[in-house]
Amino acid sequence: MRAHRLVDSIDAPTRERFAREYEASATPVVLRGVATSWPAMERWSLDRLAREHGDLRVLAARLDRGAVVMDARRGLEHAPVTLGAFLEALRGGARDRYVSTPLAELPPTLARDAPLPPYCDGASWHDGNLWIGADGTTSGLHFDVADNFHAVVSGRKRFVLAPPRQSASLYPNGPLHGVPNGARVDLERPDFERFPRMRDASPVVAELGPGDLLYIP
Repeated sequence: MRAHRLVDSIDAPTRERFAREYEASATPVVLRGVATSWPAMERWSLDRLAREHGDLRVLAARLDRGAVVMDARRGLEHAPVTLGAFLEALRGGARDRYVSTPLAELPPTLARDAPLPPYCDGASWHDGNLWIGADGTTSGLHFDVADNFHAVVSGRKRFVLAPPRQSASLYPNGPLHGVPNGARVDLERPDFERFPRMRDASPVVAELGPGDLLYIP
């Protein structure tokens, strides 16, 4: 596997420049500071979320040693939990759950704290999710059908991306797998004996901090 290179990181561009230089060519890019004006940047502290939304029911994925569990038969394993109970366990050092819940299921006042990025203007369809996890939480390699924007409100997040043309080098799961959009390989611990085509992969890395937005085509 070739050495990772970093995804370009730029100050927030105009909608026109983004469409011309990145969207048109399906090129990932980190857009610095796009979310810094979101109300969530001030309001979504763990203490405030627990105090004001502790009774809120959210979905949490199961973790195994910090990694999201992707079962070959059942797929991703989610279970409902109150946000308050999750945050209390998180602050106590628990690393067995990872909140992954639709923004549409949050109270409107909370969902409005994370508005749509301006680059979504004119989109015929959109959806969103809230993720909260402990430091070091990882999820397996996977792809989504639609273009994505991922914003970081607190902490830091690292993405490892590979272009679609390298799919065969990453051994995608079959259509009958519980996670059909996932892959069999582990980029953090590559096994070149079982998956020799991984040597041909040349992924890129995106590093995000608070307020940054990643475009994932």
